[in-house]
Amino acid sequence: MTEQNDPHHLALAGMHLDATEAARLESLLDSNPDDLGIRTKLLGYYAQRSFAEIDARRRNAAHCLWIIRNRPEAEIAGLPYCKIERILDRTGYRKAKALWDKQVKQHSDNTAVLANAAHFYSGDEGRTAIVLLNCLQRLEPRNPEWKERLGHLYHLQSMGAPGRKRNKATAVHALEQWEAAFDLLRTDSERFYMLTWLAPVAVDAGRLRKAVRYAHALLRQAKKFRADWNFGNAIHHAHVALGRVALRSKRIEEAKRHLIASAKTKGSPQLDSFGPSQDLAAELLAHGEAKTVLRYLDLCREFWAMGHAQIDAWTKSIRESGTTDFLPVFDTAD
Repeated sequence: MTEQNDPHHLALAGMHLDATEAARLESLLDSNPDDLGIRTKLLGYYAQRSFAEIDARRRNAAHCLWIIRNRPEAEIAGLPYCKIERILDRTGYRKAKALWDKQVKQHSDNTAVLANAAHFYSGDEGRTAIVLLNCLQRLEPRNPEWKERLGHLYHLQSMGAPGRKRNKATAVHALEQWEAAFDLLRTDSERFYMLTWLAPVAVDAGRLRKAVRYAHALLRQAKKFRADWNFGNAIHHAHVALGRVALRSKRIEEAKRHLIASAKTKGSPQLDSFGPSQDLAAELLAHGEAKTVLRYLDLCREFWAMGHAQIDAWTKSIRESGTTDFLPVFDTAD
């Protein structure tokens, strides 16, 4: 697949559109509604904007619903850009769920459709997503993707707000799924990507020796993949994991150094759009290390341009009260 047709690249390109260009693409869809490339770019354009702009939220939902209805097997249908969040748009979410329910029934042995549906259900319909991912594992037992995906789902279910206690048992399930997937991977680059997930979840699972081993392996691998899109993620998450392990042994100064190191990254598609981890920052803030956390947030501005409003709100809260919840800042709509 070329970059021209790759939905990841198309959506990322859409993030950099201006309002005039987005309007032009919308008009092109009026005459050619089946152009999935244009629709994917627009999903990228609306992805971050939908958190704060009601019109962007509505346009995003319209494109998502069209894709679920007409192209449920398309790769973009299973990416974060094509997902309506219930907390932001309850009406759009209900419509999307009804469409996915119908598509699952009609395509019960289509792995592409089931995989995309599992992505949608993973946020608010976790049990349904687990059923679908177990079904996919039965259909394709040697495909590591379904173990990766089930690991991600367990990881999501184990998580709370930054700094809050995690569900250790569920984190263990995530670690087990990802380790099983790791054993099925064939290339160094695939293992490099998987290590980025293994290091943090091992901390949540209480497997601290594994967390350190995976984090150090990730940093070693990163030296071989400096030009890879995942390089920034690797540096960030390895240091966050090592810092959290250090805190478990009361090594505060070491944890602080890892927090700062985690922000000294060139960024990545994920860090640039959805932002960095706040887990270590929240834990250090609970130890009274506001100064270091403020420095960390300031460094994050360098790569997280879309998150300046979030950083401003958290910084203001920390300066005024010494704490913050690190939760997203956005308006909601029915």
